[in-house]
Amino acid sequence: MQSFQFFLLALSVFAAGCATTKPRHVWTERALQAENAQHEGRLDEAERAYASLLPEAPDDDRRRWVQFNVAHLALDRGDTAQAQTAFARLYRDERRDRYGANALYEVAKLAGDDEAIDARLAVVHRYPEEVAAEFALKDIVRIMSSHDQLRELEALLITLAPDVADTEVGDNVWFELAMLRHRDLADANGALDAYRELFARYEDGPLADDALWEMANIYREHQMWEPALALLEIIAGDVKTSWFIGSYNSGWLDGAMYDIGWIKLLYLGDYDGAIHWFKRYLKKFPHGLLSDDAAWNIVEARRLSGDEERYQKGLREFIRAYPESRYVRQATVRLGSA
Repeated sequence: MQSFQFFLLALSVFAAGCATTKPRHVWTERALQAENAQHEGRLDEAERAYASLLPEAPDDDRRRWVQFNVAHLALDRGDTAQAQTAFARLYRDERRDRYGANALYEVAKLAGDDEAIDARLAVVHRYPEEVAAEFALKDIVRIMSSHDQLRELEALLITLAPDVADTEVGDNVWFELAMLRHRDLADANGALDAYRELFARYEDGPLADDALWEMANIYREHQMWEPALALLEIIAGDVKTSWFIGSYNSGWLDGAMYDIGWIKLLYLGDYDGAIHWFKRYLKKFPHGLLSDDAAWNIVEARRLSGDEERYQKGLREFIRAYPESRYVRQATVRLGSA
């Protein structure tokens, strides 16, 4: 008797689960159809679909998703006043979610020239943890740069940095400040200071290795090889045990490995060191965009070091390994003249 009661209990739980999951699954399919209709320009169809979806939304997150798309429908129709009113219902809510952030950003993009910066700053200040804040920040940089307000932009970023410290957009502020100083203000030292500040504050953040890479670029521009190599070797080190990015593989890893070899080969005359790093590049990226360049540079390093036997052997091996390389003709000529 007890086992039969347990069976009935289990059956009732299973039925309840089906009752809750099946409607949610159906709702999601209908939502995708509504969104596709909106993207394809079938706005009346999308509007009717959203109207039926809204009262049946399984949770608050999906309800706000519908509300955002309905507000965007007004934009699609060119009715900015209605869109602004609908977006306002989302960002005036106490919640700090992506729907409120995206709604306020859409309204900010509608602002006139006189209000463009303040409107986007409102997004950054109110929603510093959301992606919309990063887009708003980039807009600010673009707008002020296009009006040649470079010093004003620098001052704004310096003021903004402590206001959004320890948030998702915080490292972006320091990065934009560094890029502004390097690219537009010809202030290499100021750019380095900003990159260092970014790295010190957001060592585990997504822009940490970008900061190191850009710092290395500045040092290379000024032919300051020692600090450039020090930074590149951090990026190109054993990233599985790297002290600043844990197990994260830097997007600059291949460039860092190659550039270390190039600097040692071309500028420092450290041929053994160059060979070491080009070999590391080939081991890590055997089919990389610069694989034949790295292999050819190893051949050149052999030649420059005076190791004639290994140089000749390297030419033959290169021709076999990279028959389609642009260096093959040069390698063949050199072998023929040997």
